[in-house]
Amino acid sequence: MKTQRKGIYTTIRTSGETVKRRLHLDLCVNIKLILYILYISQTIGVAQSQTTLSQYHFCHRTHDIPAYAPFTEESAVGFMFRNDFCVAELMYKSLELHLLHDGNVIHLRTSHDGYARFGEVRVDAGYGRRFGQRLSISLTGTYIARHAEHYRSRHSFTVDVSAYCQISPQWGVAVGLFNPIRMRYGITGQEVIPMGFSLDILHRRDEKLLFFLQARKELPGGFDAGVGLCYRPSKYLILNGNCSLRHIGIGICVPWHRLLISIQSEWHYSISFSNAVSAHYLFNL
Repeated sequence: MKTQRKGIYTTIRTSGETVKRRLHLDLCVNIKLILYILYISQTIGVAQSQTTLSQYHFCHRTHDIPAYAPFTEESAVGFMFRNDFCVAELMYKSLELHLLHDGNVIHLRTSHDGYARFGEVRVDAGYGRRFGQRLSISLTGTYIARHAEHYRSRHSFTVDVSAYCQISPQWGVAVGLFNPIRMRYGITGQEVIPMGFSLDILHRRDEKLLFFLQARKELPGGFDAGVGLCYRPSKYLILNGNCSLRHIGIGICVPWHRLLISIQSEWHYSISFSNAVSAHYLFNL
């Protein structure tokens, strides 16, 4: 019995040391990435950046609130890779396209969350329109496929409705509602797809500083709310930070001509880091 207990304690201690080593390695990688992208922002400073601070924020928030897309003023294509909690199986990958013409936007996105044996595939297709200089509305259809090894996949469909209002040149408010029709996984299954409500309040102080407040509630699910800012110390570099009830994060973006190259790192309290790398290219039709 003593030998068995000793083996258990040794296993627990070894697991704890492994987690600590992973966290230390992840922190070192985050610091190196930040320093490297700062170096890049200085070395490519000769390039002329044409992206505004508002465009940067809108472009990175269309994932949650597609109604931002008509206000980006340009079409965009981009991708994102994100790893959650330093676990190889928790990998998120997405590819998106927004086609903007005369205030009308067609947006497409495909994504996969998980790994080969277990995960979730999503395909989004929607339409958004800008009404004048103050309001935009978007409607998106979402196809969801959940897959797990040795089990049958479940296929679902739902919608996303969002709107953005530019109250003044300095203030803006955005709202998003995911699955308002209360669809279920597998269409006729028992488990309801969580309904999500998102709220953004923006305040653009000037061309270098933008503040935002974000809140999200899922039913059933938890609630998260926080504040953040985007700061542009030069036209070749954009910094952002956010702090919420669930996590705290920092990010860096290098605008190069029409290309936005970004890295983002978030610390989820009492869990671990999530790291993301993304790139978006803006163009005119």
